[in-house]
Amino acid sequence: MRQVIENIQYANLTPHEIAEALQTLLSRLPGKHGSWNDKGMHTLSDQIGKSVGWISQHLALLKASSEMQKAIKGGMEIRNLRAIGMAGKYKKQIEKKVLKGHFPSANAVEAVVQAINRNPDK
Repeated sequence: MRQVIENIQYANLTPHEIAEALQTLLSRLPGKHGSWNDKGMHTLSDQIGKSVGWISQHLALLKASSEMQKAIKGGMEIRNLRAIGMAGKYKKQIEKKVLKGHFPSANAVEAVVQAINRNPDK
C-alpha cells in the first residue's frame, strides 16, 4: 500500500494510472471506508495528502465515457470531468461540447455549468 501511495505522490503517472491506483487504495480500506463515499474519500485523502476533490476528480475518470477517457489521455484537463459531473441533466450536452472543443479551458466549462445550475430553466 505504501508503494502505491508513493507512486501517486511522486511518480509521473497518467491521470488514468492515478485513478486506478486510487481505486486500488480505496478498495483496500476496511469496511465502509473502502467505498466511494465521503468517509472513504476523506480517509484516503488523509493517507495520501491529496484533497477529496482531487481524489474524486481522478476516480470520475474510471466512470467517464470512453470518449472522455480518450480525450484526457490525449491531454485534455481532467478538471473537465468535475464540471461535466455537476451538469445534471445537461451532462451529455456539455460533454459533447467539451469533446468538440467548444470551451477554451476547464474554467470555462465550470463557469457554464455553474450558470446552468444557478438558472436551470433558462
